[in-house]
Amino acid sequence: MLVVAPYGEPGDVDDVLAAADDLGDRCAGVVFNAVQDAVYDDVETDVAPFLDGRDVPVLGVIPRDADLAGVTVSDLAAELGADLLTEDGAGTDGRVERFLVGAMSGEAALSHFRRTKDARSSRAATARTSRPRRWTPRG
Repeated sequence: MLVVAPYGEPGDVDDVLAAADDLGDRCAGVVFNAVQDAVYDDVETDVAPFLDGRDVPVLGVIPRDADLAGVTVSDLAAELGADLLTEDGAGTDGRVERFLVGAMSGEAALSHFRRTKDARSSRAATARTSRPRRWTPRG
């Protein structure tokens, strides 16, 4: 079995070691995925040799690629057939990495976003601007 894990800080190695320990002889190694540029060299020069010394080979280190991490605002709007509420398309080339889809008011969506981790991350919310008429069965 292959362990695929993120790496952002040295403490992440503990999770890899725990997974490898749980898998025992079935663990073929680890691939670190979506590794930020700032820690990429650390993984190759420090983390990989450390894990290799504990019989957990690092089989690959995949850098984070923004194109794979999200879609642009304009692409998302085009796929949804949505109207953008920006002036002259401002900000539509930004990436959306978190989504909230729900039947809620704008105030409720804003409240949800304020409670989430990484409050300044790239997020999008979709919601109806009007409610359908209430359907009642005939009979």
